[in-house]
Amino acid sequence: ALDQETDATKKVESVKLGKVSVNPKTLIETESLLRPLGKLMPPEAVERRSWVLDITLKDAHFDVAWGIEEDSKLLVGIWEHGLGSWEQVKADKALDLGGKILLNASCKPQSKHLDVRAGYLLRMLQRKAQQGKPVKKKK
Repeated sequence: ALDQETDATKKVESVKLGKVSVNPKTLIETESLLRPLGKLMPPEAVERRSWVLDITLKDAHFDVAWGIEEDSKLLVGIWEHGLGSWEQVKADKALDLGGKILLNASCKPQSKHLDVRAGYLLRMLQRKAQQGKPVKKKK
């Protein structure tokens, strides 16, 4: 896998890890999206329960009441259970999202809506983290 061509026109091959096929490009992109969350998330579980985002976000347009507290809990759930582990996030009583996500097939948010919202939230965290960095001047 290391000696593959780096030509941009060539398709990136998946790599097998055990019996799981992994796309390296997707893996690297996802890891870079999650990095700001890891830096912001409090290390102690007790602190995470009261952690709230401090950025302005677009409305989620879900069929349930959804605001900054739910977005914050969703991010805590991603940090604790993994990106895309929506059943585990729903089952986590401490997050208290069980009555808001994956209710029935016609009620938003479902998995695909949570995937999109999580991506948006993580990109917003990434953008905020980049704004805090000093801009390097070109010589």
